[in-house]
Amino acid sequence: MASGHGMTSGTPMKEQQIQRLYSFEGIRNIIALYGLGADRLNDPDLLGPLFTKNAVWRCEGFGEFKGRKAIREGLRSIAETRILWSFHAMATPGSIFAKKPDRHREVGTMGIVKSD
Repeated sequence: MASGHGMTSGTPMKEQQIQRLYSFEGIRNIIALYGLGADRLNDPDLLGPLFTKNAVWRCEGFGEFKGRKAIREGLRSIAETRILWSFHAMATPGSIFAKKPDRHREVGTMGIVKSD
């Protein structure tokens, strides 16, 4: 079937591949927004909507927060008490997330560089 742009509809496999690319781009945008919010002293208005109501944020040395509200408050507290400044350069977003068996869950990992 031809579309209005002179292209034929793709096979189911190509449509799945395109959807996967859209999903990855969405994840990259979320990662970029996370970096922006973190660099604005963990701005809860930017960071809060990035987490689901049952999300878990965990970072060695900083703690664990469960649920959107706890994550917003916990990250804000970290910024107020432990972070002087931050700069998140999301240079390799493709290596940051890994698909888990549960198709509705993504696990993100990031490295932290700090000086003592």
